[in-house]
Amino acid sequence: PSLLVGMTISPQTQGLNPYGYEDFLKEKEKGNIRTIQAEGAYFSYRDKEFILAVMFVIGVCLVASLPNYLPAYTESVGMTSISGIILSVTLAGNIVSKIVFGMISDKFSAKSAIVLYALICAVSLIPLLIHGNVELVLIAAFTYNFTASNSSVGISIITSDLFGEANYSKVYPMLSFIGSYALAFSSAMIGFLYDIFGSYSPIFIALMVLQVSIMLITLQAYRCRKE
Repeated sequence: PSLLVGMTISPQTQGLNPYGYEDFLKEKEKGNIRTIQAEGAYFSYRDKEFILAVMFVIGVCLVASLPNYLPAYTESVGMTSISGIILSVTLAGNIVSKIVFGMISDKFSAKSAIVLYALICAVSLIPLLIHGNVELVLIAAFTYNFTASNSSVGISIITSDLFGEANYSKVYPMLSFIGSYALAFSSAMIGFLYDIFGSYSPIFIALMVLQVSIMLITLQAYRCRKE
């Protein structure tokens, strides 16, 4: 059916605008629309901002694959009654986290959202380590998958904030490529580490360290941008 309708790459040539475009322009004039903050066309892969961005991407992608293992985790600790629903809970956390991420970014800043989410995820690992209460484990599974926002929305936002619109198209594909490999590595490594230790506890501790590292890297990256 789409072939029967006149299509164009630029709808503006047909006098059409995206839905809500007029409201967008009004809010932009009022200063209520978040815009890319960093500027400058110069960019080098040796810049400390890029190195920190790579470290951030690797970190958020390494911690992002844990939810896939939570059903197996519940079975390993004898909570077989929630081995099915826990994955649904993590998916719900994924959706909710991205909505709240945008609200925090608009109200405060993207840096605040990233750091807060890393802190929430680090704290969420404590009930998983203790695994003494089914309800707490489900809540922890929900909040831990807030990390999905840092590994998706967070990467694009920190790229735009650190490198600006002029360099976004140069930097983001490289960071996305690195992140894909980090995520694949993490997915395999978690299973490998469980086979070695026979427990998820060492993995949770390592992920807590990574979440704290993500917080520190984020703060340092934005500090470098201001310099």
